[in-house]
Amino acid sequence: MNNHLQEKRKQVRKPTEVRKREIIDVAINIIAFEGARAFTAKNIATAVGMTSGGIFRHFESMEAIVVDAIERVEEILASDFPSGVEDPIKRLRDFFLQRTRTILAHPGISRLLLSDHLEQAAGIETAKRLSKIKIRSRKFIHGCIREAEQQGSLDSVADVEAATSIVIGAILSLSHVSTQVASTSKSHKPSEDVWALIERMLEKGRSS
Repeated sequence: MNNHLQEKRKQVRKPTEVRKREIIDVAINIIAFEGARAFTAKNIATAVGMTSGGIFRHFESMEAIVVDAIERVEEILASDFPSGVEDPIKRLRDFFLQRTRTILAHPGISRLLLSDHLEQAAGIETAKRLSKIKIRSRKFIHGCIREAEQQGSLDSVADVEAATSIVIGAILSLSHVSTQVASTSKSHKPSEDVWALIERMLEKGRSS
């Protein structure tokens, strides 16, 4: 019987990279939703279905998990920045909708962006990498709006700084709405409706 159980465990043992990704994703959610105090090997192991010792077969330390978690966040958010779209408003639209989809798919990430939980778990220096992601996002949004202004396609009543803040605020607001509607078939509709309003505000001479 014991041999049978051991053989079964061997059959379901997951590849190292799969296990590491599971551990990282669980770590992100624990830090985001439960805080730094809950970020323990025991809690991660329970969520993943491993022993605490098993965690350290894949990572040298809890600090190593945090570093890889930040890299995972960077990897996910980096895919939100579109390239090859000449029109700055359309480029901003693609970013806005993709970022809200990312938040919907990874609600833990939005919680990290809005809290200091990661800083508490990782320390200030490591958490600065997350701050750079926020700065890059703001620069991208600001750059798109500034470019639209320079091209003459930004409505004359729209201020670049104010419009940047509105777009960022809308994304942050939708990060809460998205988690509430994640299980519905209309999960993307709020972001599309909000963008339609922002686009009407931004574009000069827009008739719809």
